[in-house]
Amino acid sequence: MFIKRVGQGPDLVMVHGWSMHSGVWQPLIELLADKFTLHLVDLPGHGQSDWQAEALQIEPLLAKLADSLPLTAHWLGWSLGGQLSLAFASRYPQRVNKLILLAANPKFVTSDDWHCAMDAAVFAVFAGQLDHNQRETLKRFVMLQARGAEGSVIQFSCWQSKPPIMSPTQKHYRPDWICWKHWIYVHSWHN
Repeated sequence: MFIKRVGQGPDLVMVHGWSMHSGVWQPLIELLADKFTLHLVDLPGHGQSDWQAEALQIEPLLAKLADSLPLTAHWLGWSLGGQLSLAFASRYPQRVNKLILLAANPKFVTSDDWHCAMDAAVFAVFAGQLDHNQRETLKRFVMLQARGAEGSVIQFSCWQSKPPIMSPTQKHYRPDWICWKHWIYVHSWHN
């Protein structure tokens, strides 16, 4: 798993959301690098990290993060990165000084015990679109995230110039979008 380290000061782990990469933090990197040592994680199959089959198993993924990151740190997770940060804090509470969640929900899809999430039918439509046309579905996904934000055209242009998931070493195969989609649907870390 690729983790870029920049800056100086207390450790801050930054975990991006689904279909993104650590470059999404660029505006914050510029603001925080003189105050924190930033650990910019590229999740498996995203950015500069190769896809790994065990990436969908939460315990090996958390163990790999634990092995690769400082013994204690602040954590900032966005969306899926927020879910993973919650899971890490639950598994290794002594290693998380502070937990910051950005646009994160303990569960993406509604269930009988969790109503504050995406309706399962809406998620099924999204999953079908992802199966049918990955590039266009991701393009819409990113546009929705940036909608209305100042500089959203610039952010979208950056996304187009650096595709979110394919790394240079992954050009020989298709990332397993379907598995990540399943992972997002199944995993939940709320009590």
